[in-house]
Amino acid sequence: MELLNTEQVAGTGGRLNWRNVVRALRDTARTFLRARQAAIVHPQTALWPGFVALRTAAICAAARLAGAAVVTHVHSGRLIAHDEQASWLFRFSCRLVARLSHRVITVADAAAVILRNRMPGASVETMDNAVEVDAISISALDNDPPVVVYVGGLTPRKGLLDLFAALGELRRTGSGQWMLEIIGGVSEAGQLEADIVERAAVEAGLADSLMGPLDAEEVRRHLSQADVFVLPSHMDAQPLAILEAMAAGLPIVATAVGQIPVMVREGQEGLIVAPHDPPALADALDRLLADPDLRKRMGTAARERAARHYDRHLLSRRLSDVYESLLGRR
Repeated sequence: MELLNTEQVAGTGGRLNWRNVVRALRDTARTFLRARQAAIVHPQTALWPGFVALRTAAICAAARLAGAAVVTHVHSGRLIAHDEQASWLFRFSCRLVARLSHRVITVADAAAVILRNRMPGASVETMDNAVEVDAISISALDNDPPVVVYVGGLTPRKGLLDLFAALGELRRTGSGQWMLEIIGGVSEAGQLEADIVERAAVEAGLADSLMGPLDAEEVRRHLSQADVFVLPSHMDAQPLAILEAMAAGLPIVATAVGQIPVMVREGQEGLIVAPHDPPALADALDRLLADPDLRKRMGTAARERAARHYDRHLLSRRLSDVYESLLGRR
């Protein structure tokens, strides 16, 4: 079986401009040429905003014209956060994607509900993201002071300003010692939002915590040497960073957005707080930083849950079933 994966627009925010139009036309042409040798084309897409949805529809159309089956895979917390603001272009493009896709997969139950509403008649299912659990070493959770690590883009949308405010509150109340590592660089939101985060880090006295983007191996090494993972996102679907942190045996502090409360059960693998709530975030971090036994208990539970529900072989098996069902129709 020949399988063609196509990647989503990255680093541009999906804006409608000439550069992205040219890129979309190029990607559509490449998809058509390569799909003639493929049985299945599997586009990976954020689907939001409208131009990204239109680009996805064009890629699906190219694949169908080339004679391939299409499995469209949607990864985006923005879809969940902004559905009520959907433009006519987004709505129109979603209907096109629905007509052109044999199957539509998403990574969050909330996104599946939205897609079924936007894509009447489409076959939509939720399929968890996954990581190679055994490839990630388990943290000893024994740093003194404890190390709190964040992995993600430098954008306020990931709740970094809330994190700085929460840690500032811990400093003011004298709630013990800790170290912070912020791993990540400019996100698809662009340099302007990264600049906002960097200025806020300087103002909070946390500039030294900005480590910049690291390769995958280095990210995993830092996770395996940390004590707490934090991701206070304002919007997200099913972040791979959380899954990797769980595989490293870290207790999680995260927000109740997207699929996160399903991945991390409150009080079991970590602590879940509302987005945009620095005081609640400070309380959750303080609770874990002050209690080594709680960190170890939640970290052990996180590793076990990652291995049981989010290991890559589980996703591979489910995708194989989807591919085989489509090949059986040909």
